[in-house]
Amino acid sequence: MESQISCIKMMKRDARTRGWVPLLTAVLLMIALPVSIFLQTENKIQWAVDVLPQFTETDMAIWFRELVGAGNWLTGVVTVFCALVIGMTGFSYLHSVEKTDFYYALPVKRSRFMTVRYLSGALMFIIPYIVNYGLVILIAVRHKIEIAKAGLWYGRTIAVTILFFLLFYTLTVLAMFLTGKLLAGAVLAVGFFSYGMLVSFVIQKLCIKYFATYLPLEGIGAILSPVKAYMLEGKVAGRENVVDVAWYLGIFAVIVGIYVLLLICARFRPAEAAERVIAFRKMEGIIKIAVAVPGALACGLIVFMNGAENNQWFVLSCLIAAVIISFAVSFSYYMDSTEFFKLRLTTVISVLLVAGCIAVFHYDLPGYDSYLPKES
Repeated sequence: MESQISCIKMMKRDARTRGWVPLLTAVLLMIALPVSIFLQTENKIQWAVDVLPQFTETDMAIWFRELVGAGNWLTGVVTVFCALVIGMTGFSYLHSVEKTDFYYALPVKRSRFMTVRYLSGALMFIIPYIVNYGLVILIAVRHKIEIAKAGLWYGRTIAVTILFFLLFYTLTVLAMFLTGKLLAGAVLAVGFFSYGMLVSFVIQKLCIKYFATYLPLEGIGAILSPVKAYMLEGKVAGRENVVDVAWYLGIFAVIVGIYVLLLICARFRPAEAAERVIAFRKMEGIIKIAVAVPGALACGLIVFMNGAENNQWFVLSCLIAAVIISFAVSFSYYMDSTEFFKLRLTTVISVLLVAGCIAVFHYDLPGYDSYLPKES
């Protein structure tokens, strides 16, 4: 019982300290949901009266359902933005030596302290979102829009939005734990959001360039990128009977996996990691390679797409880009000009991986173009 009271007190204190964050979240959600929905509904009703009198109540119910669903782009933007702001403000103490020393000196386990901050931040979005979505339902009732038959659908929309918020929010918190500077944390968080889109772009374009029988696959980006997954969810949100339970459970499993990483980081993150670009030294090389390889291939593909169709120029531009990006990332770690030109093992590995990726596609090592299905 004492532990619960302590946790609640810590959450209340966090809410008071960051009082402007839930207020900002509530205002943004109010603009994106009840205010925006009310204005659009009024305009739609007036349009139906003036332009299309045969617009039935059923048509209006379907239109309203799609308007307030997961496909609402404004709500999506606010969700991602709030996840970024709440995650960064809640764990910005990790980037200050004084605050880190203070919080680590408290008689509270680091993992428990992290969990309380994590839950407190999550509630700063979830509670205002549910309240504002309730106002949206009241707007529908006021305009006599039929919503009773789609009750489960509206509940699904709420659950999916909260699920993707938690995904973006958890990734942001992980970025804060892995970095020691606020700007580096923001960059890494945005990188987590969009990295899959970069990888998807590289894979798709390399397949188009080297494989004569390749057909683009839209779903690959959704698997690799949370942003792409959220966008894809918006596309299918208006369709009836589209509830992929396995897909949602997979996203939830990813959130749980990242949360486990947070517990590990909270336990082993050194206090002196504050104000370093990357908190864990061993992560520096991994991040550099992860940035340099797809980044170099993307640079080479951009050169290729802009007229340099000779394969030698493509390969050369990829290798040069790998070296430059590796040097630039090393410089960003230490902000020392001597680091820019210092050759490291990770730079060599990045160049070799880029060359290896090109060789795999150029020589069709997977046998993609030569594959023939067995006769049935």
